[in-house]
Amino acid sequence: MRILIRGHRKLRNRYLNPFEPTTTWAYVQTQLRLALVKAQDKYKDLLLIHGGAIGTDMAAAWEAGKLGIPQLWVCPCRTLKEQASMWPGHIKTFMAQEIIPKATIEYPQDYVYIMTKRERFLHRNKVMIDKLEAGDMDISVWDGRKMGGTWAGNTYAFSRREPSLLASPVSFHMYHLHPYESPHWRTITP
Repeated sequence: MRILIRGHRKLRNRYLNPFEPTTTWAYVQTQLRLALVKAQDKYKDLLLIHGGAIGTDMAAAWEAGKLGIPQLWVCPCRTLKEQASMWPGHIKTFMAQEIIPKATIEYPQDYVYIMTKRERFLHRNKVMIDKLEAGDMDISVWDGRKMGGTWAGNTYAFSRREPSLLASPVSFHMYHLHPYESPHWRTITP
């Protein structure tokens, strides 16, 4: 079973990170941990797929590392050094100690030399979603803004008819998004 976790790096212009704990960070971290623990109890061959970004991806990778869940990090950059150049210093240290040693890193070479950095990040999300098969899980931490990579990923997953779980760091609700059901959104936590 593969679990893809993707989502926002910032909420209201503040990074989601463990060094500045907020109610939002605690909610995101708790929901991701619960999803991973439930999946780990149910499936033996579990793989977490993420994009290695600050925020949601980092939180999921950290929790997966603590639980011993294998990880596939789909990196949108040519090299890890290029990716690391985008992180603040304390995040570089954290990633080097907690995330990188526990992940297999994939560099999809088919696009990194011909696209802008923004296009590579958006395409990376499509590459991750394309790795999902029937029965796999897509979890998106999305604040409802109809812009950016998380929204574009949700739109792409929906166009592929992939069911998704959405965790809202604004309303603190979990939603089930399913293209075959009407209405498409269903709240699964109060």
